Amino acid sequence: MFRVVTVAVSDSGERGVGCACGLNAGGFAKISAPVVTGALKRARLFRLLESLRSSRAVWISASPGAGKTTLVSHYLEQKKIPSLWYQVDKGDNDPAAFFCYFTVAAKRAALGEKIEFPPFVPDPDSGVHIFSQRFFELVFASAARPLALVFDNVDEVGENSPLMDILAAGLASVPGGFKVFIISRGGPPARFMRLVANREMAVVGGPDLRLLPEEIEGIVRLRRGRAPAAEEVEDLARLTDGWAAGLALALEWDDAGRDPGENPARRSLEPIYGYFAAEIFGKLDEETQRFLIYSAAFPADAMEEGLAASGFPGAGRILASLAKKNCFVFRKVGDGKVYEFHPLFRKFLTESAGATLDPEAARRYRERVAEFLISQGRWEEAAALCVKTRLWDQLASMLTLPGDLYIAQGRYGDLGNLTAPIPREELERLPWLMHWKGMSLTLADPEAGFAMLGAALNRFIEAGDANGRLYSVVGIIENIHHQGGGYHRFGPWLAELEKLTHNGRAIRENRFGARLRLAALRACVLARPVFPSSGDWIERAECLLDIGVDPKVRAEAIYCFSLLAGIRGDTSRLDYYAGLLDTLPHGGEGGAARKQCKALLDALCALFSKPTAAPEQRVEAEDGDVNLPWSGMTWLVAANAALTGENLALAEEYLRLAQPRVNGRRDISSSFYHAIKAGVSLLKGDSAAAQAECDEALRGVDDLFSTYPAIQARLACACVATVRGERRRAVKLMSQAARLNRELNNPVCAWEFKLWSAWSLLEIGKSELAARKVRDAMAYGNKRGFAEQALFFFRDRWLSRLCAYALECGVEREFVARMIQSRKLSPPEKNAADAAWPMPVRVFTLGRFVIQKGDAPLRFAGKSPKRPLELLKAIIALGGANIPAHRLMDMLWPESDGDMAYKTLTVNLARLRKLLGTESALIFSGGAVGINESVMWVDSLDFMRRVEAARKSGSADARDSLLNGVLAMYGGSFLPGDEDTLPWADTLRGKLAKAYEWAAAEAQKNGSTASSQVNRSRIA
Repeated sequence: MFRVVTVAVSDSGERGVGCACGLNAGGFAKISAPVVTGALKRARLFRLLESLRSSRAVWISASPGAGKTTLVSHYLEQKKIPSLWYQVDKGDNDPAAFFCYFTVAAKRAALGEKIEFPPFVPDPDSGVHIFSQRFFELVFASAARPLALVFDNVDEVGENSPLMDILAAGLASVPGGFKVFIISRGGPPARFMRLVANREMAVVGGPDLRLLPEEIEGIVRLRRGRAPAAEEVEDLARLTDGWAAGLALALEWDDAGRDPGENPARRSLEPIYGYFAAEIFGKLDEETQRFLIYSAAFPADAMEEGLAASGFPGAGRILASLAKKNCFVFRKVGDGKVYEFHPLFRKFLTESAGATLDPEAARRYRERVAEFLISQGRWEEAAALCVKTRLWDQLASMLTLPGDLYIAQGRYGDLGNLTAPIPREELERLPWLMHWKGMSLTLADPEAGFAMLGAALNRFIEAGDANGRLYSVVGIIENIHHQGGGYHRFGPWLAELEKLTHNGRAIRENRFGARLRLAALRACVLARPVFPSSGDWIERAECLLDIGVDPKVRAEAIYCFSLLAGIRGDTSRLDYYAGLLDTLPHGGEGGAARKQCKALLDALCALFSKPTAAPEQRVEAEDGDVNLPWSGMTWLVAANAALTGENLALAEEYLRLAQPRVNGRRDISSSFYHAIKAGVSLLKGDSAAAQAECDEALRGVDDLFSTYPAIQARLACACVATVRGERRRAVKLMSQAARLNRELNNPVCAWEFKLWSAWSLLEIGKSELAARKVRDAMAYGNKRGFAEQALFFFRDRWLSRLCAYALECGVEREFVARMIQSRKLSPPEKNAADAAWPMPVRVFTLGRFVIQKGDAPLRFAGKSPKRPLELLKAIIALGGANIPAHRLMDMLWPESDGDMAYKTLTVNLARLRKLLGTESALIFSGGAVGINESVMWVDSLDFMRRVEAARKSGSADARDSLLNGVLAMYGGSFLPGDEDTLPWADTLRGKLAKAYEWAAAEAQKNGSTASSQVNRSRIA
């Protein structure tokens, strides 16, 4: 049964009425348990108290309003444990008064017996110790079990009070079935440490009582009868930091009249500040108030040093005392002398500075704090303090270092938050503030930022501030880069940079020096190479690649130099830059930049060095790092690499990822995006859509004054125009591109022009002119080692046709063969296949039977595998494509039943593939077998295709060319020597002989140059 001992008091509530101790039968609050209504059951803390049953006592210490009293009262009520509750006050510093009041409470807890408790008589020898022990023994002997003794607000009497000796002595007498709870703002004094060490006393601290989000949610639900929104719970947790009184005050204000639709982030702090002012701050002396106000201005890990520098030499002692008293000051465990305020109390103290200190003292105090933060190198915190306290002159004088840091990290938004509160009149008065305000607008509103940077530059010029001029010029170059548009605007600013740095000799080796070099490097990569100093600035930026440079800066420099290598066509440098990237750490500040740079290098290598490889690295780093050039550019390079290998699905995937980073921009990425989309449309066979994308790629590209995108946009449009039969337009566009390339001198672009010239002539049937152009293009590519060089827009299918024609004309055969093999080019349309095309497998059946793997004929060490070779001959004899499996089984194994014949077929097919050295040489799908003609070339099949093409040709020149090849190919009858053993080969043998007879007769009848190739003896 729950029993609460209460003692009455007179209506006057004054001591000295009714008995010697001033108590009567009323309910005097001093020895009454608090009434608990509407409290949340904190099961977590109840379990904690239950786990401490073995301890005689529990000392609960926390800040005011943390819920200490509520916790104990609710726990005892829920567990139905009777309690003897005693509210300590300053009067209890007198032991006689304490024992007088406590006697009344103890009598109420007695088991119906009239217990006489001895009056307190001081003993000069033993003090209160012996009396206290015997008194508590008598209390426990007379009271019912279980019983909890609760001493609340013990901090009221101070650590050196005699009451502390009384309680320490009393705790030694606690028998089983009884528990003592001591509630205090501060922790147990030294005299209790022996009990703590022996686990006779447990300590529950402030962190234990801090409300968790789910407990906050439960309290709000209990109070309102409905669940709060998750956002409100987060807001309350952030606002109160788990402080129970703060939560109650915030909810009180909510219930009193806050608009339900109002943003919880605007929650009023006035009730909470009122609590601090009345319960904490107002009870302190003026010197301690001043100390707390100063303390709150310093970061936690520098509070003691900052206070000492500000004229408080005993700061550590005072902070330790406040922390011990749980005066909303906490000492962080394991962090040495690091003190922290409850966030709301710190906010209260900061905002109280103006009201507590006179204006001049407040200004000096803020300046002193800012100076200390600056001396500690805590620039960001110092800048934030200057903004908060409106120290504009001080902010202007010290903003350079944090500003450099923000820009280096790409934190333009944070810089904007810092400069947003600066009044316009202060911006106009202080050009450094105007400069950083302009820099903060670089991404959000680059045009407004450009205007503000220009205005700041004029003010610096008027003031003769050379450093300010240099900062403004670099900021303007960076602004133009992010704006996009006409990159010719870089010219005068690079010239100004040249002048201000004395031709590059006066660049400081610091964060800003690296930023200056990067800004100039980006300008030189973007713009046409028309600035006299471009080469010098690129050379000056090479020092950013050194190992000692900040990793993030190095990654950005590698990124820029990699793009420059692609633009110049100097792709041999890509491996070098990839090696540099491997020396960068994977984590830390430069981790994201390294990741994006690696993605770009992977894509560039896939496009320019390894054209058949798709970039493996996705470009996750693109999203957050605004400081790297041309958002989405890596996706576009990767898309073009996929498109070069005609991997349409992958190219479209990359374009989808690039699209949101390109929309609305006026830079080179938008032109590349539309040029690559034109390639996708062309690959799909939609030349009209390709033309529309080309128009978009060309629109405004010349206004950028950037050579490389202007070249590539024209190249893409010329290729599309060629496919659409618009020869005149294509020639005009390619002439413009070639003229632009004289400025850029990119050898890859020059080779692409030569290839286009040859291919476009083949497209319109001018084979003689095409032959000269093919010879020129292949010689150029061979000289520069371009066998593995991929191209921006020129597609593999067009290159395959040029390679076939080059082989047919006997042009640069070794180079063309290397190019076909390294790029894994497939032969062009079937009627253009040639015996010279480098294929993994070649089979000769006219006049001989030879299998050639690579450059060498296939030889067998022992007996030749008869069955697999017969299978190959049968596949060829039946036309080489889509041959039903049952037909092969009936032809080769007529005596076997269906299942056995099928098994024999699959076994021999596997043996044949192994013999040929490639699984892909033969296709077995849908119950049909065939030859993969992109892997295996067969002379008899190619011969029949060429004869058919000659029959259908309407051009005498084309027919003559085809007949010339046909007559040279026919080396004799089909599969000679197998006439008796392979009767099913007779049909194709006869067709081949008749085809040769027709070709020979046609050549002689027309007096063709091919007639010299006729050899009647070859006809079977």
